[in-house]
Amino acid sequence: MPAITRLVAVTGKARVRVHVDGAYWETLPLALVVEEDLRVGLEIDVARLDARRVEAEALAYALRSLDFRMASRSQLADRMARRKYPEPVIATTLEACARMGALDDRGLATTRAGPGTRR
Repeated sequence: MPAITRLVAVTGKARVRVHVDGAYWETLPLALVVEEDLRVGLEIDVARLDARRVEAEALAYALRSLDFRMASRSQLADRMARRKYPEPVIATTLEACARMGALDDRGLATTRAGPGTRR
């Protein structure tokens, strides 16, 4: 099984360059490196870790997107689909955003309706 041979922090970013079996493999979000407890010498399942990277990057994109402009669940799903995230990743990301309170269709509708809107 492949093993991590080097971890290098990216200056000014919350990202880490990961080297596997002596060669550069991928740059991962720092949160994922900590969450997975990645360290030099650790044997890794590259496919599983790559899937986790996609999930972490999808969540980071969704939160940045919602911070920039609030969106409904379907609008955010469309944004993520345009970025070519796989459907299962979109679904889990939407659920994670909802659990965190960052994605709330009812709250968004209330905000957009405003105080003077008839019901």
